[in-house]
Amino acid sequence: MAGSVERVPFRQTSASVAMDAARGVAALLVLVDHCHNLFFLPFGQAMSLTSHPRVTYLLYALTSAGREAVVIFFVLSGFLISGSVFRALEQGRWSWKEYLTHRMVRLWLVLLPALGLCAVWDVARLALTGAAHGTGGLGAAMAADGLTLKNFFGNIFFLQSIRVPTFGSDRVLWSLAFEFWYYMLFPLGLLALRRGTTSRMRLLFGAGFVLAAVIAGRAALGLFPVWLCGTALTMLKPPNVGRVVRWVALLVYAPCPFVLAMTPWTSRIVKMDYVLGLLTTAFLWVMLSGRRRVNEDTPVVRVSRSLAGSSYSLYLVHYPLLAFVAAAIGANGGWPPRAGYVWLVAGFGSIAVAYGYAVAACTEWHNDAVRRWVEERLGVKVRPREPLTAR
Repeated sequence: MAGSVERVPFRQTSASVAMDAARGVAALLVLVDHCHNLFFLPFGQAMSLTSHPRVTYLLYALTSAGREAVVIFFVLSGFLISGSVFRALEQGRWSWKEYLTHRMVRLWLVLLPALGLCAVWDVARLALTGAAHGTGGLGAAMAADGLTLKNFFGNIFFLQSIRVPTFGSDRVLWSLAFEFWYYMLFPLGLLALRRGTTSRMRLLFGAGFVLAAVIAGRAALGLFPVWLCGTALTMLKPPNVGRVVRWVALLVYAPCPFVLAMTPWTSRIVKMDYVLGLLTTAFLWVMLSGRRRVNEDTPVVRVSRSLAGSSYSLYLVHYPLLAFVAAAIGANGGWPPRAGYVWLVAGFGSIAVAYGYAVAACTEWHNDAVRRWVEERLGVKVRPREPLTAR
């Protein structure tokens, strides 16, 4: 029919490229923040010593948005996971077994190796710094560092920062626990409220929601509205705007995480996280207007896909490696932000990116194959790959 518009699968659109780029950049922001914390002086000390306060302020602003990046992750996750749940329900193919299989394979495929790698790097760091030779030996040093079986299994079952500490030095694991419980809370709450659910099942799902909320705890629930911003995004029709408006939205949004990172909020969880969650939702809403097919061979698309495809692995594995390097060279967060040190740490960060990429090649790149293998053995109906995947 003349004048008809081709309906392009979402995965092939510029909107999906924007989502992938946001996910990849968020992972890099977390890594950069940790490089800053592990190698450089705290902001106040750096400002008191520098002869270039504006440059130092800008450097610290650009390297302090780790928590803000997690907020971006949560909004993206809410969008992707909620969308998959809504689609399954609308198509009459919702299955708890399938849903949990998808989620657990995705999470554990990288988490389990990440915990093992964390133990290796942390033990090496303890041995290198002599901590393993103190009173009680290596076992006592490992326990003091959080390398215990209790913490290991608590992290496997997503209780870190809720019932047990994060495992070893891998402090980023707190957000993974929050995200897992959001995966549980959302479908339980939705099914409890959904029209057509029987009274008996409504009570069952409602009880499950309350139980999951109790386990998740106050801190996780405090950030659940941020995750639900992504859910709201699935319900909004994308605006009918062009490329120029999307570029303007990017230019307006890009400084927001860095500005908020340097803003001394009285209550960060209420103000910064919620404000950034809403700003991120608005930005992604505009980006979803990009419905044209993209050329997968262009550099921007290839880099975005590559960053997104390794973002989960990079997020989970970078910190123990960088902590080992910082201990090995005696940095310990004490370097002034001079040019030579900045370039050296940039090199360490690049190594961490390559390391995360290598871990991704061994783990998350094989997610679909592993999921199909697990589904076949659990008797789950094997379906085609979803157009979007969780972080």
